[in-house]
Amino acid sequence: MTRQEHGDGNLTSNQLVTPYTGLLTPREHSKGTFITPALDRFYRTHEKMMTRFNSIEFDKIDRGLVTSDDITAVRWAMLLESHYPVYASQFLTSFSANHEMSAFLVLQTYEELMHHATLRSYLVEGEFVDANDLDAEMIEVRAGSWGGRERGYTSLQNYTDGTLQEAGTTRYYRGWSARTKEPVLKGLFGSISKDETRHGQWYLGQAKTALGGNPRGLDEVDQVFLEFDMPGSTFITRHPEYRVAMRGSAVVGAEDVIAVMGKAAELVGLAHMLKLAGSSTFRDKVAGEYNIDAKQVLRHFILKKK
Repeated sequence: MTRQEHGDGNLTSNQLVTPYTGLLTPREHSKGTFITPALDRFYRTHEKMMTRFNSIEFDKIDRGLVTSDDITAVRWAMLLESHYPVYASQFLTSFSANHEMSAFLVLQTYEELMHHATLRSYLVEGEFVDANDLDAEMIEVRAGSWGGRERGYTSLQNYTDGTLQEAGTTRYYRGWSARTKEPVLKGLFGSISKDETRHGQWYLGQAKTALGGNPRGLDEVDQVFLEFDMPGSTFITRHPEYRVAMRGSAVVGAEDVIAVMGKAAELVGLAHMLKLAGSSTFRDKVAGEYNIDAKQVLRHFILKKK
């Protein structure tokens, strides 16, 4: 503890303050501040909005309204979510000196755990899968590695990748929530999509801060944008099979690509994003992997710019 100084440099005799360490911030209000003001705002929303396991009424699943596409969508999403602790362990090591980011990762990991647990219970309690078969596949998934490319990313690149991933994941859950007719699954996907939206906004905020004053920042963001793909190929054994099934269900459309690109535009500006999106690399990715007309996507932003 140190004594408070007057403006003239003299110390008062009785006032004690906590020295600023870079890890803690003064309280914003009487309820205290959760690590930092920014994380405090995230945490208070986290308490109100995160998926609550006890609130999901698995006994009210209407099996007659569940399609084979629904089951595939839940299983693929559950496998992706189940791998998050492996992903987070890498991030926690990378950001060990960043107290705010480390605390956020713990909160995000908890929320992703709830996603995994609720999706798994939906499959098991609804008797849509054999639990032993599901667990065997999960063991294979957890043994898989998180992408080697991302391990070499800078902090800015990790924030950018997180922004794009969470935007894509949000669109996935929101789309299936609208698509499915089964009420329990509709509510579950809708709730998870809100969590993923908040995660994406956090990463976007961190990316904006990291980009400022970084002379190589745009080059780093460009690399992530042009390399970007949703996770799963490095750790889900049956990833090609799931991907084909989801593609057959038209799970990704032009509006979803537009939403993810919109996040990139928020980070680097519309003009720079259009430059990236006009590259042959991007056009080939959109046309080849998602069977979407890149011109249709670009047209949206060009008209918006005008």
